[in-house]
Amino acid sequence: MTLLPDVGKLSYSVQAGQATFNVLYTSTVSGSPVLDKAKRTVKYVKYTFEVKAWVTLGDKDDATTQTIDGQMQTLRYILQAQGGKLIYTGKGFGSPFIINGGGNGPNDVCWGPIPELLDFQPLGASCSALIHWRISTCIPECPDAAFNNALLEFTYSSSLSYDERGFGAFSFRVVIEIPMTRLSQSNRNIPDSIDRYRPLTEPNIPLGFRPVNRSFEVSEDGRVCVWEYSYEEIPAGGVPADCLMARGNYTVSNNRPPGFSNWTCTLRATYVVVRDQPRRMAWVRFLGLLQTRLNIGAANAVVPQLPNVAQGGGGAGAVGGAVGGSWIGALLLGPVGISIGGLIGGIRGAQNAGQPPQPAQQNTAILMQTFSFDEGLYLDSDKTSFQCSWKLITTFASIMRASGVWQADLSTDYRVWYASIKDLIGSSSWTRLTIPRADVIIDACKQVSSSQTGVNKPRAYGSSAFQDSGPTGPSDRVSYAGLPQSVRSILGIGGVSDSYNDDRGNPELRAPVPGVMDPRVSWLNYRCSVKVELDPGNVLHKPLPQYADESDTMASYDAYDLQGADNVNNVNGPSLASVSTGVDVVQKAATSTYRVCLKGWGLRAGYPVPIPGIVSFGGVSPVEDTQESESEVVANMNGIPIFLSTWELWYHVPQVMTEDQEPPPNLAQHIAGSAVPPTLIQPPISVPEPGPITLPIGITQ
Repeated sequence: MTLLPDVGKLSYSVQAGQATFNVLYTSTVSGSPVLDKAKRTVKYVKYTFEVKAWVTLGDKDDATTQTIDGQMQTLRYILQAQGGKLIYTGKGFGSPFIINGGGNGPNDVCWGPIPELLDFQPLGASCSALIHWRISTCIPECPDAAFNNALLEFTYSSSLSYDERGFGAFSFRVVIEIPMTRLSQSNRNIPDSIDRYRPLTEPNIPLGFRPVNRSFEVSEDGRVCVWEYSYEEIPAGGVPADCLMARGNYTVSNNRPPGFSNWTCTLRATYVVVRDQPRRMAWVRFLGLLQTRLNIGAANAVVPQLPNVAQGGGGAGAVGGAVGGSWIGALLLGPVGISIGGLIGGIRGAQNAGQPPQPAQQNTAILMQTFSFDEGLYLDSDKTSFQCSWKLITTFASIMRASGVWQADLSTDYRVWYASIKDLIGSSSWTRLTIPRADVIIDACKQVSSSQTGVNKPRAYGSSAFQDSGPTGPSDRVSYAGLPQSVRSILGIGGVSDSYNDDRGNPELRAPVPGVMDPRVSWLNYRCSVKVELDPGNVLHKPLPQYADESDTMASYDAYDLQGADNVNNVNGPSLASVSTGVDVVQKAATSTYRVCLKGWGLRAGYPVPIPGIVSFGGVSPVEDTQESESEVVANMNGIPIFLSTWELWYHVPQVMTEDQEPPPNLAQHIAGSAVPPTLIQPPISVPEPGPITLPIGITQ
């Protein structure tokens, strides 16, 4: 039998064999350009081959069967397998047109060639048949096309929005597609991983923004990944270094106790520290902010000043005016007459009578009051919260400057924060999860056997399919070794160790908080009042009765008489009419008798409470009468003793007083009765927020 000459050739090779069309067949090829998402370029062309061929008995067919059954069974295996080698030549379509021929291509870029149709029409019983076969392949059409380890598509969309506060938010949706097909038709391994290209998707983050959402979705075939990034603008307060999230608030109030010189400042904050840093870093950041506010308060507090009562007029000069020329003199004067007046501040009272006072080592207008922290547990173990409150003595006009409002520690500068976590806010995070290339192709023809169970199953997916290639410590993530010491101090990095996983270089040792207070502002509470008893000197003489009169009573009926109240005519309540007609005789002494009581209590931090006394009252020197006092230590404020004293001192005034007397001043509220109420009150003076710091290194976005 003589065969017709070949008119071109089309063949398709897979693991089961090779099918070749070279005589009895017709073919058509159609190409469809596939655009990227942006519709800006052709990423590849999808070619579809339509083949009609006649299958006939061959010279080597089984002489006993004389059928094409064997041929068709082989053709079914070959023509319906994916990812084979496709050759189309001798038709004028390009020479040679070979897909998946190995090497650098051309190779299919979409896991093809992919069979799409196989029609079978028997002709002449089992001796011949007409088949209709369709297969498609996708290849880039350009001279320098890359068929592996390259990009087919990189497109993105973006959005920008502003909220009601005027803060901006933006998001990106990035699409990446890479070429992939089997290394050979029988090879089930994945030749590439799109996760390798994730860093290419990281957007340039504008100054002052932080990530709020990042998601990565990989297609089933592993060639396409959609990355979505969302960022929001960071408020002026910033975020501390090594923290992905920090929230808090700062409250300053004068409600305890009332007044506009005693203030309670409360600082609260919650931190989420990056996972490769110890959670104690949250405390380092809170301590940095706390120390900043406390130092500002110590440097800017303006203690309210009382008038110098020794120079004042009227009765104001009578209380303690003779002791050192200071209003504090009377309050520091003990019952034994120890005179330490005139020393306005910076001294501690003498321990023993006559012992000279010693200067305090450190004077501030701040006293720590409360401290608490909250550790999140289990699913909240990423959060750590702190709260601290302190007493601040300053004037109403200076409270904003002294409280440190709007002032942040330097670790919240955006460039410092960005340098500390820049590797965690782009395409990766603290776990550094990557999608591995250990995936395999699974179908009914060839499976992967498990040596443990002997059951055919795919390789693990889910949690075990993601590999944690993340850092084990801060030195693996961000290297601080080359930073100057000034910047290392801003970041809170120890001089011995860059990690706080041990006790070397504890940052707390470099951040002490104010201790003992200035004596002027050491009063936590203070009450001192003057009670005056007046005996006008009147003596009442009673005449003897002339008749057997009944005794006077205010009662009108018997309380145990149930109807008694109904029979009483007195409608005015108590009976005040007397049955007696006698008249009392009143004699008046030449002078009145005055007794004065100085009564009160004081609560003081760091200094014993001296008992106040009176050296002059109403222009007269009083004479001591019965007196008593009581003192105790009632609390321990981190090593600072809290003293409580009460007193009740009685005096006789032996002479006629010539003037009125005002109440004693209030040391805790820093106000005296002689103060002239202002016609205008200066509101708090604000301070500008600090500008961005200039770092001595090139920290850039």
